[in-house]
Amino acid sequence: MSPVPSVEAPRIAGGAAATGPRPDDVVDAEPKRVLGGFIYSFQEDGFGKHWVLYEGENLVGRAETNVKCEVPVAHGTTSTRHASLRCTNGQITLQDMKSTNGTYVNGRRLDPNVLTALNDGDQVRFGGFTVNLIVARRQP
Repeated sequence: MSPVPSVEAPRIAGGAAATGPRPDDVVDAEPKRVLGGFIYSFQEDGFGKHWVLYEGENLVGRAETNVKCEVPVAHGTTSTRHASLRCTNGQITLQDMKSTNGTYVNGRRLDPNVLTALNDGDQVRFGGFTVNLIVARRQP
């Protein structure tokens, strides 16, 4: 049996052997996003579809456009920039952004550009597409 050749660890500045990345070497780490809640629907998919809502603004819009949306909805009655779901410290608010087919909460149409507080379990409709809301609660 022949001996196993030795391999020297690569060296970095100062002559120390490199052993892999160190925590202070990470430069472009993405900041952690805080969970605000979820919306889900079984309307057009029997297995269900869901979207994660994070702290801050979550734009709801039509999926087939070039507009970046956190909640892209592939439904013909959803406007390009339909509504905004804002998550702030465990509270979620909804604002219709002058959509063509309206935004509804539990069957009631919202006035455009008016913030409406949402509750866990609320049913929201973007035009003709219905979702249900789950609010993420933080433990004290």
